[in-house]
Parts: sequence; structure tokens; C-alpha cells
Amino acid sequence: MKHAQDTIESAYDRKSISRNFIYYVLLSVVIFLGLTAALIYPQVQNVFDKVQNQSDENYAKTYASMLHRYIEDREFGLLDIAESSYVLNAVLLAQGDRADFRDFVSHAKLLREDPILTVLDLNAEIIFTESETTQDYSWARKIIDGATEQEFHLIPNSEKAQFELAIPIKFGRGREGVMVARFPVSLENIFNLTEFEANSSGVILSKNDVVLSTDIQAIEQPFSKIQYVDKYGVNITHVTSRTSVNITQRGFLVKFLMLAGFAALLSFTFLAYYGRRLIVQPYADLAQSQEAISKAVEGIARVSRSGRYVGVNSAYALTAGYEPSELIGEKWDVTVYPEELPILKAAYQDMIKEGKVTLETRGQSKTGKMFYKQVTMVPLFDEAGTFDGHHCFMKDISPRKEVELQREKLVDKLSESNEELERFAYVCSHDLQEPLRMVRSFSELLERHLHDSLENDTKGKKYLSFITDGAKRAQDLIRDILSYSSIDADDRHIEAVDMNSILSVVTKTYLKDNSSESAHITWDALPTIMGKKTQIYQLMLNLVSNGLKYQKPGQNGNVHVSARDLNNAWEIAVTDNGIGIDESYFDKIFEVFQRLHRRNEYAGTGVGLSICRKIVERHGGKIWVESKLDAGSTFYFTIEK
Repeated sequence: MKHAQDTIESAYDRKSISRNFIYYVLLSVVIFLGLTAALIYPQVQNVFDKVQNQSDENYAKTYASMLHRYIEDREFGLLDIAESSYVLNAVLLAQGDRADFRDFVSHAKLLREDPILTVLDLNAEIIFTESETTQDYSWARKIIDGATEQEFHLIPNSEKAQFELAIPIKFGRGREGVMVARFPVSLENIFNLTEFEANSSGVILSKNDVVLSTDIQAIEQPFSKIQYVDKYGVNITHVTSRTSVNITQRGFLVKFLMLAGFAALLSFTFLAYYGRRLIVQPYADLAQSQEAISKAVEGIARVSRSGRYVGVNSAYALTAGYEPSELIGEKWDVTVYPEELPILKAAYQDMIKEGKVTLETRGQSKTGKMFYKQVTMVPLFDEAGTFDGHHCFMKDISPRKEVELQREKLVDKLSESNEELERFAYVCSHDLQEPLRMVRSFSELLERHLHDSLENDTKGKKYLSFITDGAKRAQDLIRDILSYSSIDADDRHIEAVDMNSILSVVTKTYLKDNSSESAHITWDALPTIMGKKTQIYQLMLNLVSNGLKYQKPGQNGNVHVSARDLNNAWEIAVTDNGIGIDESYFDKIFEVFQRLHRRNEYAGTGVGLSICRKIVERHGGKIWVESKLDAGSTFYFTIEK
């Protein structure tokens, strides 16, 4: 039944989760795209607005600064990229409220022209050079030695009407050197210098003092680009035209749209993957759950707030003798046995208060037949938390209940029989005592009266002794049976019993009834226990008497009593030095009328140890024996504290 409850609750929970999941995913997509547009694009647009509104001079300065920083900071290594071809364009990247230039690889263009780039290492060794290899580059060492990260060097070459831009760089595998870029155009056409002194050794200029030409017509001229071409023909281009900014701005718009599209794609991918698990799969699970419910062996029904059935599976209907369709719309009490209706109504209120209730009750079938059922009611609530009826899980327990009722009847009958047996035993024992006393008394009187006549009559004496001994054994047996049957009928209260006092009385009683000077009874300091004093006395008397009775002929009997604290109980041990008991008889000796020896060997009724066991068990303890033949025995019993 619990499995069916869990199935229904799990199915409805998944349905609710999937419905809420749709809302949350769509809301997350909208919020994500909105934040992207609200936070990223305005900043980018603001930066571009600032760039677009810059003067040509400031724009050129910014670009020149970028060019210098690119070569110094990026550790540009020609040896590392010699296998590929690149065109590097300036890109504006927004970071907070500031804008920075960065470079990215866009496309490649292989050139098969003579290079115009020369790269030297710190030893002025030419790594890459142009065709005029005889040119003197002794100044390269000076440039490298005097370079700082805030400077680059512009070297005029009036003979060839060109400038050489010398920039300290780092290239492949940690080598340092200088890059010499030539601009085969006139100074006036490319650079406007605020300060300039041409000399043979070159001029060191601050990067903020360099202004690159921004003539819009220069974009169509081949020399409006600063070109670095290595010996493999890689064209590395920095476009100085304002057009590059417009292209970059559009690139950012494209990036923004790509980001938004990627976010949407990611969201819908997430929706497609988890949507199946949280939307499609829950509904499939719900359908499977509904099918499982309809085929469940346990009765399951849903009852509306008004108390009418709105859903019933086959097992529920069959238990009450209906078809499922017959119960739909009926009041819930149609399957309730009339006398149980007040109990079910009270249980309904408990369900609303406590959230769940389970009880065993009686139901009524369609034909009016009574049956037993176990019912569990679980409340239902709508999305607003309003009570909306309940689920009822029903299980037919008629077979089990009938067995329980039969068992209860048998127990009652057995208890009644035991009571009658005890009464009979008591009556028999009491009523038999008187005639047996008369038989024994008159047999003893007859023996004394005919003493002289029977002096020579051996058979007569023997017959009279049989009568006397038989009457005595019958009295002893009746006395023991009466003691055994009266244990349960003893209604005396539990009291504190001093075991030392009990042993003193037991010793005096035994020695009085058995004039034997060879018997010795000792004990350690014993505790005070809780029990029925008369029964404890009888228990100890029986155990001590047995220990002294079952002795080898001519052997002095010794019995010692000790105690051990078991925290929640006392363990009492009665040890003797008697003949011992074979292990196979350890259980048998505690049964009624079970004797291990013939009467002519050891007297007894076979009831004494049975009385001991019954007394101990009525005090919540247990009794057992440990013994070996010819090595004595120890009887243990426990009494709860």
C-alpha cells in the first residue's frame, strides 16, 4: 500500500515540477537576453560613440599606441606563426567604462613579393631581411639597448624617400630583437610629427607624439597600410582608415547577435534535454502510474471534497463487489459497514488534522456482506494549498482477520480450560486430602492394634506398609499439584524479600523435617529481591532439598547459595555436591511428573522442579542447570530487579 501511495504522490509532484519548469525556463531566457541587451550593448555602443566622436588626431594617437603595445606586449613570434598566414585587424573591446584595442585573426593572404620587413635579434643578426641585404643595420643594437616599453624609434632614410619604424620586440622561443618596418612614402604624406630632428642615428619619439594620417582616400592606396611581411609571405596588416572602426562596430553588433543567439540556442538545448526529463517523461510516468494504479492489487480511490468517488481502480471496486464505473459519483460511505460509520468520520477528521490516518475497520459490499479492510486516507491539496479531497487506499484483510478472530477464540477457550483445570485440581487436591488422611491414619492405627498379631506375619506387615506409604505418596503428590496449580492463582502483591532470611527459614524447615546431621547449608551475603515471599520460600526450599536429597550413599550433603548482580536482575546460584545430572536431561527435569530415578532410590513426586520453573517465570526470570555426572549440580535462576 505504501508503494502505491508513493507512486501517486511522485507522479503528481513530477507533473507540478514540469509545469513550473516551463515558466522558469522561458522567464530565464527572457531575463538573460534582456540583461545582455541592457548591460552589454549600451556599454559597447557608448564606447563606439566616443571613438566616432574623437578627432582624427586623437584617433590616430590611439591607434599608434595600440600598434606599439601590440608588438611589445603580445610577444609576437614570427617563428611560431611562420607556417600560417594571417591578417590582423584592430578590434575595439569594451571593458567597463574604458575601451582598449586588441587584435584577432580574421583571414589570411599570401604574398609572393619581396619582403619589406627586417627582423634582427639582440646580436644584430639578421633573422629576416629584405632583398638589399648589404644595408647597414649597426643602429639596431643601439635601438635595442636604449629601448623602453614607452618608446619606439623612427629612422629617416632620405636616400630612398622612406621611413623605417624600428620597434623592439620579442619573437619565437623567447628571443628578443627589433622589427624594422619601412614606409616607402614621403614623410608629409604619412606622418605629422610635432617634434622631429633627422639625423643619421635616428630620432626617439614618445608614442603619444606620433600621429598617423587618417586621410580617407588613403584606404585605396597601397601605402595607406603599415605592412609587416615575413619571408614566408605572411601579410600582417593594420588598417589606419576610420573604416576599420565602422567595421569593428558592426563586428560587435554581430557578436552581440551571436551571443544572443547562442544564449537562445543554449536555453532551447537545455529545454529540449531537460524538458524531456521534466515535462515529457513526467507525463509518461504519470500515464504509467495511472496504468499501474488501475492494475494494482491494492484498492486505490480518489474522493472529492464533497465526499464522492472521482476515481477508482479495479482492486478497490472488486473488494466491495462493484465495477469501477459503478462507484464513480457515489458517496464514499457506500462501502462502509453502517456500525463503523462514526469511526470512519472521526478518522476523516484526524486525516485532515494530521495529514494521514490508517485504521482497520469493517466494510460492506454491494450485496450487503460484511468484510474486514485496512484503510489509509491521505489528504489532497490543490496548487493554492486548499483541501481538495483525499486518496483512499484499501486492502482486504478478511482472511487475516478471520484467523485472528479464531485465534482469539482459541486463546479464550484455552484460558477458560486452564482456569477450569486449576479449579478442578484445587478441588480434587483439597477433597482428596481428607480421605487420604483417613486411609493413612487408620492404616497406622491398624498396624499398632495388630502389632502383636502381625509380629510373625511378614506379609501382613508388608501390606499395611504399602497402604501407609501409598497414602503418604498420594498426599505428597496432591500437595505438590495443589502448590503448582495455586501459583497462578496467587494474588499476593510483590514485596521486598530478604534472601538471607529466606535461607534461614529454609534451613530450619529442612533440618526439622529431615533429622540428618550430615546436611550442611551455607550462603554468601544475599540481596533483597522483589517477589512474592511465599513463592520465593517454596522455590528455595525445593532447590535446597533436591541438592541434599540426591547424594551418593554415605556422602555428606553440602549446598551453597550465592548471588551475582546483572545490573537489571539478580542471578541466584544453588550449588550442591550431589550425584549430578546428565546433559541430555537438562530440559526434561523441569517438566511435570518427570523423574530420572526410581522411587525406591530417591523419593519424590516429579513436580518440584516444575514448580520452581513456574515460580521463576512468573517473576519474569529464567531457570537452568549446569551439571556433570558425579560432580554435583548448580541451579541458576534470575529475578528481575
